[in-house]
Amino acid sequence: MSFCIKAGEHIALVGATGSGKTSIVNLLMKFHEVNKGNIFIDDTNIKDIQTKDIRNSISYVGQECVLFNDTIFNNIAFAIDNAGEEDVFKAAKNAHIHDFIMSLPDKYNTMVGDNGLCLSGGQRQCICLARAFLKNSYIYILDESTSALDQSLEATVIETIDSICKGKTLVFITHKLPSNMHFDSIYAVENGIVLKR
Repeated sequence: MSFCIKAGEHIALVGATGSGKTSIVNLLMKFHEVNKGNIFIDDTNIKDIQTKDIRNSISYVGQECVLFNDTIFNNIAFAIDNAGEEDVFKAAKNAHIHDFIMSLPDKYNTMVGDNGLCLSGGQRQCICLARAFLKNSYIYILDESTSALDQSLEATVIETIDSICKGKTLVFITHKLPSNMHFDSIYAVENGIVLKR
């Protein structure tokens, strides 16, 4: 496969489960090493870029929402050093989870349990999205990051993602394209082959 994502472009990677979409993300994030071919970021081979530098420059939400057995506040604030209350609240509002958090007895001090066991799948996704919004990187990689949301909330969150990522590079991985989101390019992934649609 060979394809190029330009700076500031919004692209979608679509395909069936197991087609290879997440494998591409795993290579971009250096969760797996490239052992054949090359990936370049701004003309620099990804092999020559420190893993922490790549991950620090990307706001990433994967299929599995990673939450710590800590408060909701700390799970969002984890994205950056010295996160302020207002910044965390703004990120949660952008992820459309603030009102739910404020309805809890302990609000942002609510413990989420091991890997967020005290929350639904959709609530976990929204907290992970809030963390990504707080990080505010130039590159966003969102891998099935709205799959656990109901249809109405998903449409609202997707509109927010589209707005927040204006002027930034967005790689949106999904098995079903959202109708209310603009993409500069759409790539179909089929059996490890990428085809431009």
